[in-house]
Amino acid sequence: MDVVKAIKKTDSQGLSTADRNEVAASCRTFIQRVEVSEALNDALLAEQPDFKGFSRTSLTRLPVLLNAVAEDTDVRINSLQDAEPITLIVLGLCLSTKKIRRMSAELWTEHLRQAQEIAKRLRALVLTQDGIAEAIRVSANEKFQQYTDNKNYHKYDAGSIRKFECDAKCISISFVQGDKVILIKSGPGSMANVPSDISITAQGGATRGS
Repeated sequence: MDVVKAIKKTDSQGLSTADRNEVAASCRTFIQRVEVSEALNDALLAEQPDFKGFSRTSLTRLPVLLNAVAEDTDVRINSLQDAEPITLIVLGLCLSTKKIRRMSAELWTEHLRQAQEIAKRLRALVLTQDGIAEAIRVSANEKFQQYTDNKNYHKYDAGSIRKFECDAKCISISFVQGDKVILIKSGPGSMANVPSDISITAQGGATRGS
């Protein structure tokens, strides 16, 4: 916000033509980034401390995009068949198919870029959300369902185990307290005394809970 305050205080008339053009171009780029972040806000809310789960509207929107990806003839939407699954989920939670079709190529590129960044941060959280799993299940996108089913996810609900182990092939291990991810790490990993309010999700590798 200090940068924004500094820009507001800048005497634009005192800038050279080249500097004004550079500032204007930078501001346009930044405004676009902010607008895209706002469009993806339903996913970004998951990073807030008080996050309690994705909204019903978002979870209703998700299977619509999953279905469209499998059936739609629109080139842009059809191209999402090759998108990384969590990125596709982020887009599906936030954007309607109508909006995806109608936005400019430049704006679409920025949406994809930011969705990919969000997906990297939310991967572990998404895997713990029952609402996401249900939205995928009710969709007609069998290819996506099979892809996620084959990703070897292991979930241990809070209170179900006292000890946990995961080998070196585990790509990601997330420890979740309520709706908050408190730790994410790669394998190998173990916990000798798993607190009763901690759930664990692991991707890939072999796990054991007892």
